[in-house]
Amino acid sequence: MTKLLSVALSRIRTANTVGTRAIAGEISSGSGKVRQATNAFVTQDREGLATYRDQETAANPAAETSNTRKTPSPPFATIPMQEQYRGEDTNGMGPWSLHPVKYYNKRERRRFLLSVNDGKLHDSDGRPYDTTDGGPRADGHAIFVMDESGRIYSSRYSKVGEFHHSSFLAGEPVAAAGTILVKNGTLHELTDDSGHYKPGKSYTMQAVEHLRSLGVKIAPEIVQTRTE
Repeated sequence: MTKLLSVALSRIRTANTVGTRAIAGEISSGSGKVRQATNAFVTQDREGLATYRDQETAANPAAETSNTRKTPSPPFATIPMQEQYRGEDTNGMGPWSLHPVKYYNKRERRRFLLSVNDGKLHDSDGRPYDTTDGGPRADGHAIFVMDESGRIYSSRYSKVGEFHHSSFLAGEPVAAAGTILVKNGTLHELTDDSGHYKPGKSYTMQAVEHLRSLGVKIAPEIVQTRTE
């Protein structure tokens, strides 16, 4: 009787072992199928997303450009002053004026520094900048420059042979130069009109994109590039 019971228990243990291995094999096989199915799903999902992006770009080519376009950041590329104006701060400007052109040092030029607050331009005293009562031609356009660090200086006053774009940075290279028309802090026009520097369009656009990054709204039609 004892021998029969022992044989029976041995067969039960063998059956359990075989069954456990079989179940484990099925689980392992099932896991593999799950992994395969998951990988296939992920692959299809990625391919589908790529296809969707391709279709979106094809339907709207500007979407990819706007997503990948990088806003320029300091230090900005600079352009030197025109050679014929070298020495104007000591010898004047020849036939235009025998008086030296005023150059400002770092401390002195702070009075011309502009800042941006809530998308509007402010002067060094924190007041909304307004150029409607000034400009080299009394047309409300004030001269401005941007240095390589992105600091923008502007003045409603300018005079041939006395105060020019070169005055702000003491004749040093600029990242942009021209005129701006500002009313109660809102920018209405920006040009590259500067005889001292004659900046190309790329320099003007540095200033435009920098101002946009600071929150200033600049529509393409208010940017006037005359110098090539």
